[in-house]
Amino acid sequence: MTKQDQHPSLKVSQLANFQAAPKALRGNRTGRGSYGRIPGRLMSPIVNHGAYPAKAVVGEEVTFRAHVFREGHDEVGASIAVVSPTKKRSLVELHQVEPVGLDIFEGSFRPSEPGTWKFELITYSDEWGTWLHAADAKLPIDQDRELVLAEGLALVDSALKYHHALEPDDEPLHALRKALTSDRDVQATAHRIDVDYAMRARAPRTLATRSAKYQIEVSRRRA
Repeated sequence: MTKQDQHPSLKVSQLANFQAAPKALRGNRTGRGSYGRIPGRLMSPIVNHGAYPAKAVVGEEVTFRAHVFREGHDEVGASIAVVSPTKKRSLVELHQVEPVGLDIFEGSFRPSEPGTWKFELITYSDEWGTWLHAADAKLPIDQDRELVLAEGLALVDSALKYHHALEPDDEPLHALRKALTSDRDVQATAHRIDVDYAMRARAPRTLATRSAKYQIEVSRRRA
């Protein structure tokens, strides 16, 4: 089961105010053909390296596809920041697809109005995914237990400081914090769907890099 299968609501996150997102998520911008701290390359929907806008119609599913990678073993993440013709902002979360070794991330959305839509790729270091992978590997064999728990607690505390427009309920985060401080049922709690959703929405996204901006020309659907 993929992350997208587990959390269909993560497909498109409508943020009440995208500019209120953490500065780390907004990130540094790279030009076309250049790479940032977390290299990423948009593959679709791109026409002639972005020289021309992609085409779609209202309600059509538009798939974003990107190649995202980094050195080392830490996890990476990617989102598409979308701006509608009427300046409504949203984030489309991308999810890694099989085969994992190709480092391809995908996500999709359906434009709701005609006009020129703008979008850009945001790549970042997935601190939550990295911690979860380490916890699954180390906790069962009691390796670096105190360090793993302390790092997890720091992530939860950071997430609690960031209010997410779609995740006002802090209960899942407090449940994980309680498990970490008591060292009981840590993995089971961390893998709860509501906990994983909350952490992916609110955990720090460091080393964020933004791509150049691209466009989609959306036409009205013919009768």
